[in-house]
Amino acid sequence: MIRGALQIMHRDSFDEENSRAIPSASLEDVFHEMGKSYDVQIEWLTTCRAELVATDAETQSMLGGVLNNLGFLQQKLGDTAAAATTYNEAIAAQNLAVQLAPEVKRYRQYLRKHKEKFRTVATEGTAS
Repeated sequence: MIRGALQIMHRDSFDEENSRAIPSASLEDVFHEMGKSYDVQIEWLTTCRAELVATDAETQSMLGGVLNNLGFLQQKLGDTAAAATTYNEAIAAQNLAVQLAPEVKRYRQYLRKHKEKFRTVATEGTAS
């Protein structure tokens, strides 16, 4: 599935006669075909890693959760290096949430879970 998506993006980016202005147009085709083939609906999820620091604890904790979910997806797709990096980002975001609101117990619980996920993927990475 991933290979097919990359092939379509490569085709659309480097075919001079049918070049598309932006890669996301190619992904729309991929989403459409995957929807038909697997009977699923695919939606966009975006993050701007340049702006990953929130000023309030709740938003920072939510960001840690989103990054944790992204790491989980990367791990399931077999990209343990990317998952490890993303779990580290989740840990950093959750650490900041704990620093901003140390009295909120669930932020510390989430932080422990993010660290467990990182240890799991780090173990997978060394085993391969």
